[in-house]
Amino acid sequence: MEKNKENVLERSLEQKHFEHAAIAIKGGKESDSLTNAELVENLVESYKGKTALAPMEVIVVSAIFLNSKELLGIIEALKQTLRVRMVEELKERVDKGESTVGDAMAALMLAATMKGKERI
Repeated sequence: MEKNKENVLERSLEQKHFEHAAIAIKGGKESDSLTNAELVENLVESYKGKTALAPMEVIVVSAIFLNSKELLGIIEALKQTLRVRMVEELKERVDKGESTVGDAMAALMLAATMKGKERI
């Protein structure tokens, strides 16, 4: 099990994710919702050439600075990011013709979860 976790975190970061980060940073600057834009830009830039372990380590260590309410806010934001990422990955599997019955079940559960969030 431990070896499997290591392999997942050894995944190289993809260029498309850097592009998505740049779009998010730009949007944050334009809406004034990103108050530490230069810090975030430098951090994202420092991830180039690294594996998925780099942002994971930053997130975990950064959590030390937050109180419980702030951590809860991060968890909620990450839940939304997780839903988006799951949809992207399920679509990729369908496009490649690699989807399984489990993927279909996951898509239905994800859709139900997202629909439930819309009602709140």
